[in-house]
Amino acid sequence: MTEVQPDTGVDDSDYNLILLQQALKDCYGYQRFAADARVAEDHEMAELFDELATNDRSVATRARRILASRL
Repeated sequence: MTEVQPDTGVDDSDYNLILLQQALKDCYGYQRFAADARVAEDHEMAELFDELATNDRSVATRARRILASRL
């Protein structure tokens, strides 16, 4: 059976830019959530949001490197 690929209307080469933008946006949001958690003295949630921000920062760095190799 042949797998059907969804038609997103976005060229595959655009996904790198979308991934980079989304990872950076999410990282920023997680940093804000971590700061809010610290104000509320919820260190466990602050640590979780810090971890999420670090992960998305790594994804953004990788996406930027991959995108640069394709330009």
